[in-house]
Amino acid sequence: MRILLIIPPLPERTYPGKAMAPDYLASVLVENEHSVRILDLDVLGSDALQPTLHEYRPDIVGITNLSLQNDLANGIVLTVKKELPTTLTIKGGFHELFGYEITMKYHHAYVDYVVVGEGERTLLELVEVHSRGELVQKRKDVRGLAFYERGKVQFTGRRPPLSPSELDEVIPKRLFHSKAYDFDVFEGRKTAQVMTVRGCANACNFCMEARTGRVERRRCLDSIFAEIDELAKEGYEAVYFDDSTFTRDRNRVKEICEMWVSYFPGMVWGCNTRDDCLDEELITLMERSNCVYLFTGFESAITEVLLGLNKTHNPSSYLKNAKIIYQQLGKNHIKSSVFLIFGAAKLANSPTATHGPAGTPSTQVPAFEPEAFEDVKKSIDFSVQELQPRHLSMNILRLLPGAPFSGNDMYHCIRPRGEVIHAGFYDKEWYRASDREDIRTKHHIYRAFEARGSIVPPQMTPEYCYNILKYAIDAINIWNTNNNYNCKIIVDKKFEEAYLKEKNGKYELAPFKEIAEDGSL
Repeated sequence: MRILLIIPPLPERTYPGKAMAPDYLASVLVENEHSVRILDLDVLGSDALQPTLHEYRPDIVGITNLSLQNDLANGIVLTVKKELPTTLTIKGGFHELFGYEITMKYHHAYVDYVVVGEGERTLLELVEVHSRGELVQKRKDVRGLAFYERGKVQFTGRRPPLSPSELDEVIPKRLFHSKAYDFDVFEGRKTAQVMTVRGCANACNFCMEARTGRVERRRCLDSIFAEIDELAKEGYEAVYFDDSTFTRDRNRVKEICEMWVSYFPGMVWGCNTRDDCLDEELITLMERSNCVYLFTGFESAITEVLLGLNKTHNPSSYLKNAKIIYQQLGKNHIKSSVFLIFGAAKLANSPTATHGPAGTPSTQVPAFEPEAFEDVKKSIDFSVQELQPRHLSMNILRLLPGAPFSGNDMYHCIRPRGEVIHAGFYDKEWYRASDREDIRTKHHIYRAFEARGSIVPPQMTPEYCYNILKYAIDAINIWNTNNNYNCKIIVDKKFEEAYLKEKNGKYELAPFKEIAEDGSL
């Protein structure tokens, strides 16, 4: 069958790279002799859709989807159905993990199916029964599938995630590459993103993975080697390990470093990780194997905020280790990036008393309150002055469907009107049917924080966010000037071009009144 896998546009682009899901889906489909194309509208632009549909005329269109892309993704599927009414349309991605019921309820007129969870096996089974003309009869046998039937959303049940041995066999098929995927920190080298692990052992309150299990499934070293070796043959010069926490298993990292020195000395690499999953010896080993960049989700320098985020249960050790780690990164000339989150719930000083049934004693439960601006300033000062990263990236807390901050009663203080934030809040048809005002962010200041088009805590107003950005810029300017240093602030490229000027490590931010309230850049 002819299958077109589509990546919808992002509302903003702060970092290079790509959505990897279509590459993994393409792997199993091509292996089973189906024809596959990948259309990345985020880099090619929406105008590329209709010409591709008319030229390729796919039997099936699948579209991956984050919550921030949901309205755009639905619009793309609607266009596909109008142009090719008999083409089977399928949505998948992180948003659908918790949003498939909303999608099928409000969009079943043009979305035929939703793949819920990891899609490799579910999509392949769906394609196979469709190719035999048996889809309607056998769709209930395909686990991980949602569809609309007789006025109700039907779901066939969650499919177990791929096992480590299955992951070893699913090597992504990179059918399309753009210069937009090449990381600046690798100086424009042709870059591939690689995942050696799926899942995350942590349960941070801002992350959807906190609700999907805390098991990490690791590929074997032979599988990783085979993928890197193929990339080298295809002319890739840099690899970014996209695991949530690449260095959690230090012995495994040592094996990869040894492999790199022996077989891939001409390629550079970088990774995601956590400050508390690094040590000085490991950093030195990574640097010797051509690691040139390291990104950590540091999040905050405030003990109560770290506890509220569930980032760590030992904040003092976490912060102490962060300083040691970043000093070592500097010594080893590995470019570093600090990522901060603002607007989280922090642990309050006094717990809340909760009374049980009559005659039973009350219990004490944790109480939370919104982060204060003083906390914001301390986190920025600590990050710039103590960690001294090469890049500072800041994020406003996004209340995403499925994340604990979005649904747990304890955190109502950081949600608009205290409501549970579900997938409908990222769907314009739900707003229309519910006769609700769309509360997603619209002001362009949110582009500086990867938060435009999101649900954010009510205290994170455009003016408040501008003040955060202004404080960070002032802190960076002072530090860069006094220390002959160049810490770069990372924001959406279009925001940077319009409102943020930089010269010799010194930044100038446009006045708040000049930053557009809405519209497009």
